Amino acid sequence: MAISFQPKLGANYRIKFHAPAILGTGIENAKIIGVVSYEEAQRAVDVRGLHYGALPNLPAGTPSNPADLVYIKATTSAGIQTVFAIDWLASAPEELSSGTATVTVTNVSVADLRIIREVLIQAGYPNLTVSMAGKP
Repeated sequence: MAISFQPKLGANYRIKFHAPAILGTGIENAKIIGVVSYEEAQRAVDVRGLHYGALPNLPAGTPSNPADLVYIKATTSAGIQTVFAIDWLASAPEELSSGTATVTVTNVSVADLRIIREVLIQAGYPNLTVSMAGKP
């Protein structure tokens, strides 16, 4: 039986998939762009190949025809757009709330700011401002 999921546009979710060897384990911070047609999904990602590869590991009753599925387009925290089918969900997605984190790092130089910024971006936090107290 498929998971019931009514995504909110612009909201962020923690997504987990069935068949992680084929579909990946999921998306940690997926920002929902919208619901897309099979044709649009196929242009973005090989959903046909992914669905046929994952089908043996999907719940009984999952449609075998990938054109019969509902597809969601999302952006990952790394800024990559992707598409997934609701029928691929292993559990109901968890909506993530977001806010602003404040981190204080002491004893750093101006040159360290570049390193701190790069590390945070690589960890999936691209929306950030790095500055030194008392310095622009």
